[in-house]
Order: sequence, then structure tokens, then C-alpha cells
Amino acid sequence: MKKVIFENGLRAFLATFCFLLLGAVGVMAQGKLTSVAIVPGVSNPPVPASPVYDVPQGIFVNTQTATALLDAKLVELKGIMLQLTQGDPTFNALLVKYRYFNSIKDHLSLGATTPNAIAAGLWIFLENVEMGSTPLATQQSLKNEAIDLLN
Repeated sequence: MKKVIFENGLRAFLATFCFLLLGAVGVMAQGKLTSVAIVPGVSNPPVPASPVYDVPQGIFVNTQTATALLDAKLVELKGIMLQLTQGDPTFNALLVKYRYFNSIKDHLSLGATTPNAIAAGLWIFLENVEMGSTPLATQQSLKNEAIDLLN
């Protein structure tokens, strides 16, 4: 009896999972999507066609220097955030910046070049529902700040 119930439950779960997967693929196929820089070791999600997601051009610091600069910036941001009240607009803005810079650092640790990591770090706004409402203008501003820091 338990085996039958387990098998039926497993079938229902697998069927639901397949429908959800097919639905997500269908939704992704309907939008106009392009891909940004390929980062080794990272799933490269399709992103909306926008210059915000383009890989920046120019000369950037190497990966080790970029990681050290980002570590220092993250410590600075965390220090400021500890003095603010959670939920305050200033705190929320700093939290978005912190998460973006941390995302860049994560991509660097996975083998991305500095400019690719700057672009790939923006994927956090596409993958994270909580961060998905960040306007493109804010994303561009954060990207420009990262470019200035890592140039």
C-alpha cells in the first residue's frame, strides 16, 4: 500500500515538474532574448536586449586586484549598512549595490575576466525575484560605478 502511494506521489511530482519546466522554456522562447558574455563554470542565462548588459570595453585590473578592490568596497558598504535601519531607502540602495558587487566577485572567483564579471554580475537582477524590480537606470549606474572601481 505504501509503495503504491509513494509511486503515485512520485509520478504526480514528476509530471508537475515537467509541466513547470516546459512552461518556463515556452515563456523564455517568447521574449526577445540575447546572451551576454560567456563565463566559464556559470550557467549563462539569456538576458533582455539592452546595452546595460553589454560587456564593458576598456582596460581593467586583473582578477586578483579586482577581487581585492571588491573586498574593500564590500567591507565599506557593510560598515555603512550596519549604521542604518533595515528597510530604510538608503539601506535598501546600499544592499542592492552590495549584492551586485558581491555577484561580480563571485563571477571572478569562477574564472571570469574583470569586464565579463562586471556584465555577468548584472544577472543577479534577472535571477533574483527580490532584485528583479531594480530599474535599468539603477543597474546602469551600478555598472558604471563598478567600471570606475575596476578600471
